[in-house]
Amino acid sequence: MDDALFPIEAAPQRDPTAPLKPGERLRSRQLGLIALGMHPLTLVRTAGNVWLHPDASRTGEHDAPGPHCASCRFRVSVGFPKCDYPGVAGAVRRRQSQSQSSDVAAWFPACREYEAKEVG
Repeated sequence: MDDALFPIEAAPQRDPTAPLKPGERLRSRQLGLIALGMHPLTLVRTAGNVWLHPDASRTGEHDAPGPHCASCRFRVSVGFPKCDYPGVAGAVRRRQSQSQSSDVAAWFPACREYEAKEVG
């Protein structure tokens, strides 16, 4: 007997033998990097290895505790959300490309260069 007020249908299961769509492949690679302690921007060739902030979550969950890119002062919008971290010793190190792989999602765990946005 079903005690639910409204019937709940099971979520459709993905065929594990079917190839991943491009967005699914990117998301899978991003989550793999997060689990290893690396920021998803590591996928951008010009970014190099970008390590996660020590207090950032390694789960990849959107509501995980710790700092996220959404509250970082380096996250800017240039039509799409990108990271504008200036790099080391004033050298410009762009973490941007004309690609979805360099978009900085608000839920991304913060990298070690994270600086909170100023309030006000």
